[in-house]
Amino acid sequence: MRSRLFGVMLAFTLLVFALLMFIMVFFFEDIYKAVKFNNLNRAMNTLTESIGEVSHRNELARLVDEYAVKYDTCVSLWDGNFKSNGSTCVNGACRLHTYSLIGAAHFYEQAKNNGGEFIQGYGIKQKDDISNEKPPIFDDGDFETTDNVYESIIYARIIRQQGRGEYLLVLNAVITPLNSVKTMLTVIFAIVGVTMLIFAVILSVALSSYMLEPIYGMSMEAKRLAKGNYNVHFDENSYSEISSLAKTLNYAAQELKSVEEIRRELMANVSHDLRTPLTLISGYAEMMRDFPNDDHGDNLQVIIDEAGRMIMLVNDMADVTKYDAGVQKLAATEYDLTTSVKDTVHRISALHKGEYDIEFKQDCDVTVYGDELKLSQVLHNLINNAITHTGADKRVTVTQTVEEKSKKKYVEISVTDSGDGIPRDKVDTIWSRYYKIDKTYKRAHNGSGLGLSIVRSILELHGAEYGVVPKEEMPEGRGCRFWFRMQIVRKK
Repeated sequence: MRSRLFGVMLAFTLLVFALLMFIMVFFFEDIYKAVKFNNLNRAMNTLTESIGEVSHRNELARLVDEYAVKYDTCVSLWDGNFKSNGSTCVNGACRLHTYSLIGAAHFYEQAKNNGGEFIQGYGIKQKDDISNEKPPIFDDGDFETTDNVYESIIYARIIRQQGRGEYLLVLNAVITPLNSVKTMLTVIFAIVGVTMLIFAVILSVALSSYMLEPIYGMSMEAKRLAKGNYNVHFDENSYSEISSLAKTLNYAAQELKSVEEIRRELMANVSHDLRTPLTLISGYAEMMRDFPNDDHGDNLQVIIDEAGRMIMLVNDMADVTKYDAGVQKLAATEYDLTTSVKDTVHRISALHKGEYDIEFKQDCDVTVYGDELKLSQVLHNLINNAITHTGADKRVTVTQTVEEKSKKKYVEISVTDSGDGIPRDKVDTIWSRYYKIDKTYKRAHNGSGLGLSIVRSILELHGAEYGVVPKEEMPEGRGCRFWFRMQIVRKK
């Protein structure tokens, strides 16, 4: 990158230098002549306006002298009788002041025949060769400037003043030979070019150091991150683009560190969840082997229950993996959500045989478009989660409400418990895989601990809104409320 930056700076410098030389060689004279003629034209227009504002001869002479110096242009002013009202020469090679009265009459006739003004160009030799004869007029106005020939432009205009007659204003601009000037500019450009090259080298080195040092430091930190060191830090005190990248990498490092911590917790939790039922199964199986004549009905039930817990854990882990891989598909149809929720609440209540008070409240029956099996799994997981964390009253409330937003109707299903609740700063993290608010391991009685991650994945597949109300916003600062919201197909 350093060499590329140097190459770009060098190429840019050479391009600018070549462009300047090209303009000087091919367009310098044209630009100079254009500027000279524009200056002559401005002088003519300004003098024309000023002459109309004064009438005294001395004032006219003063104006002629003033504008001749201001615009570096030789000026002569004659009245209608070809009497001079002012004449100023500012250039030794001036052609205008070599003319006699006959020359003035000639300019007048040319201007009169050309609608009131005319412009002519002349090739003029050095001053000691100037004669009083009328010089040749070039057809196209282009003049070949050499070391011993000047270019001269004569600009004449007839000025008509009401009540004052006519004036003849003649300007003469001399274009100095440019060969010596071009030679001087070539030397100056060469010096400037060398200076620019040196500056380009210094600037490219400085810029490369300024730009590349933070990138090099980030590269080294990224290598440490790739090797599993998540305590790296990317310096954010640089120019905006690198600072933004450093912030992103710091965020990525923190996320990777969190993932690593979650992975360790996962290993501990899964190993514990598998070890406990395996230990119980092994223990009760040995008991049945050592006491073959006893009634082993209760022992067999323990083995069946613990095997069921292991199956639940493995199934949930498989579901999470499928959702993360994006291979789970929806079997969506229109179905009666209200009836489905009632059935789910009834099954869970029957399973717990009155141990928990699970109540369902609704305002009407609604139909939605979705995967009934997976949405039932969502509700099943949320109710089981509420049962696990509810308070001493062992009360869980499932509520269905209908609301309208942007001329569309939505149904909201919420599950509320009366437990300790979820702090506001933990609301965004509880949906993460294997995340636990209480880091002290407690064996789940009703699930694998992966339920909320599965809930989130299913609801996102449906494009549903979902969330949880923290305990700070709950009545009396206790309990929490999980909810999800879907669009209604129709309402009964």
